[in-house]
Amino acid sequence: MDVNSESIYGTTASPFHRLVWGRCTTKLRDDGATLYLQVFDWPENGKLEVPGLKNLPASVTLLAGGKPLSAQSEKGSLVITIPANAPDPYASVIKLEIDGDLNVEAVMPGQGGDGSIELPLGFVDVHNRGYGEKIKLEKKDGKPILTNWVEDRAWLNWTFKVDQPGTFKVCAEVAASADANLTFGLRDGDKTGHTVSATGSDSALEVQELGQISFAAPGVCHLELRPVRGEWNPVVLGNVILKPVSLPEPGLWQKLLRIFKH
Repeated sequence: MDVNSESIYGTTASPFHRLVWGRCTTKLRDDGATLYLQVFDWPENGKLEVPGLKNLPASVTLLAGGKPLSAQSEKGSLVITIPANAPDPYASVIKLEIDGDLNVEAVMPGQGGDGSIELPLGFVDVHNRGYGEKIKLEKKDGKPILTNWVEDRAWLNWTFKVDQPGTFKVCAEVAASADANLTFGLRDGDKTGHTVSATGSDSALEVQELGQISFAAPGVCHLELRPVRGEWNPVVLGNVILKPVSLPEPGLWQKLLRIFKH
């Protein structure tokens, strides 16, 4: 607190949808804003990407010591060049001074060129409900995984964009010592049950298809994974991807929208 209290007291919420490396707090001024980037997972490549930040800051400094850092805009985001080693082993704070109104575009997972939708673990919302063991985001062989999913009251949610609606297979990398039952589906839609099959141990990740899900229209969607109460065993989760089974031909959805509007 001696070093980082400025980034906590008197601040408001983050203007970003999700930051895979940590959190952000904000102080608004009449003539601009101050952003405090609280970096928990210090990037190894020397580059910290602030997705969707259109402003080029007037200054970028480490809060501890005030060392200036360089930053530049790249493809609609801000990229900060950072030291090789984190100043703090738990949370290093970078201070951005912004002149004028904040200009932040919400960045979330979307569809790739082949129509698939990858749901990075860095974008997952973990709902532990304050019960028992907490789900943890860790790395195995340099790849993110969710571990310690012990509680059957803890569930997961992703927010993402769909441009081409259709039917998709829900595929997930999972590891489990015993079978576990869960449901998945859209926030306001029907849920489908599935049994995660035991893989032999909680370190033996394998891809399993959980089932299929359909999107009726383009837009922002919310996918939930929830354990079945009383039928749950610990599961380790890796990559989650929605793979298209059937998509409309390119441009068809846009044509239909124009027809409906008329």
